[in-house]
Amino acid sequence: MSKIFENDKINIGLLIFRVQVKWYLFAVSIPVMLLAGIFYARSLERVFGFEASILLSSKRTGPARPDELLNVIEGIDRKVNTMDEMEIISSYDMIKKTIDQLDFEVSYYTGSSSQQREHYGSFPFKVVIDSMAQQMVNVPIFVDILSKSECRIFLDAEEVTVFDMKEKTTLPGKIPQVRFREKILFGHPYRHKHLAFTIYLEDPEKHAGSDISFVINNPDGVVKSYKKKLKVEPAAKDSYVLELRTQGTNAKKEITFLNKLMEVAIEQDLAKKKRSRKENPGICGLSAAGCSGFSGPFQCLCGVYGIFQSADGY
Repeated sequence: MSKIFENDKINIGLLIFRVQVKWYLFAVSIPVMLLAGIFYARSLERVFGFEASILLSSKRTGPARPDELLNVIEGIDRKVNTMDEMEIISSYDMIKKTIDQLDFEVSYYTGSSSQQREHYGSFPFKVVIDSMAQQMVNVPIFVDILSKSECRIFLDAEEVTVFDMKEKTTLPGKIPQVRFREKILFGHPYRHKHLAFTIYLEDPEKHAGSDISFVINNPDGVVKSYKKKLKVEPAAKDSYVLELRTQGTNAKKEITFLNKLMEVAIEQDLAKKKRSRKENPGICGLSAAGCSGFSGPFQCLCGVYGIFQSADGY
């Protein structure tokens, strides 16, 4: 019997002959593969890219004139170490200070485990965790709303990590398997060996008919995740403008993070200026304007810069 592969060589003629004989199989496989590709693409979550711009001021603490602003953007009369500012803004400590001021300790989802969609700021209920207790983290806890007064929670997971919220540390080892189903009352504290939280009902009709769940996040994991995906770069060579970029599937959550990060950076810079003002009247640092809640000469813009498809569940 003739072989397509013989002595490490490909018999091109035989290969073409077999393709011609089995042409109908190839004709059928093309639309099948095309449909499979379309279905797979639609199953992926859209990943948005977000960008904020920070202007590093050289010496002024009040509003800058247009010509001064242009000099700063173009890097003229440079008095700020841009690399130092980039490292400070993207540092673990800066991101941790930011996350500590946000409600990222719990994530909310609709859909099954294979096709989950994260929600932020609007959900049928809100979970408030006990910050002094041990919590099982990074596992979905599904919620079935039974009435305006009670719900049923159920969890089925293996190799579960436990984080001590009081001591700010992950406990050694993992729980091999956790499986339970319980009814609890809204607004009443719920306690388990490694769970402690209260669920408050907010909008029970929202996402009606969908699977709804929440995840208590590992605080260290959240900080590391944002540190990994946060990119801080100068807008141009020798420019005082820094561009902060991140990606995520939930637009509101990512914009909230960038706004809070810039706010924390400003507050830290102002505190540093106050400590040094007596010794150095002309202080270099951050300045801002244009973001809600900000005042002063700090320039920042925040918005979506791209939409991507990701198989990584960004």
